[in-house]
Order: sequence, then C-alpha cells, then structure tokens
Amino acid sequence: MKISTVEKLVEDHVKKIMKARNTPNKVSVKLEHGGNYWIADPNNPQYVAARKATVAVHGIEPDLTREGGSIPITLTFQEQT
Repeated sequence: MKISTVEKLVEDHVKKIMKARNTPNKVSVKLEHGGNYWIADPNNPQYVAARKATVAVHGIEPDLTREGGSIPITLTFQEQT
C-alpha cells in the first residue's frame, strides 16, 4: 500500500470519527513525513546473514519486532537486489 493511500485512509477515518461524535471542534490531518513501508522475509539469506552477524558481534539474537520507519530507503535497497 502506498503512503498516499495510507494518508487518505487515516484522514477519512479521523473525519468519520469527528462526524460521529458530532463535535463542533475542527481537525486537520497533514502528513509531515512519510515513506513506503518495508517488510522482508526473515528467512531470506541476507536476513539470516545479518542475524548471524548480530549474534557474532553482540552475542545476542536480534529482536525481529516490526517497528520503526525512520529509514525509508530500505525499500529502495531491497528493490535493487
């Protein structure tokens, strides 16, 4: 899903909630920064190599929690490989 689609969905949802509450308050939704999400297969050979390197260097398994978003170029890197 493209960031522009997510932005529109969020804006529509917020407006729907405001309308349902019948509030006189005003709200606006503005995307300040965004990028397309990146998700990868954790069993991909490159992913496995990175996990092994983390264990070798830091002595612990990495936490594979899906969070973040501060590095939007990761999708570009994946698309180039």
